[in-house]
Amino acid sequence: TIYRRVIKELHLFRLQGLYAGGAALSNVEHRAMLAAIKSGEADRAGEAMRRHVEAAQVRMRTAYQAVAAG
Repeated sequence: TIYRRVIKELHLFRLQGLYAGGAALSNVEHRAMLAAIKSGEADRAGEAMRRHVEAAQVRMRTAYQAVAAG
């Protein structure tokens, strides 16, 4: 189905972004979220999550553009 193809493509772009150095950055972002959660700082945890999602979007967009450029 079209849905499955789209999900597969998104997964491949995500992996490409992680392999291009994004995994280390993503791990740092996850540690920041976890530290905020452990310390009970909900606002800081939410902000860390927002920054992580935004950075992940940039990584995925960059991976897509690299593939599209051939």
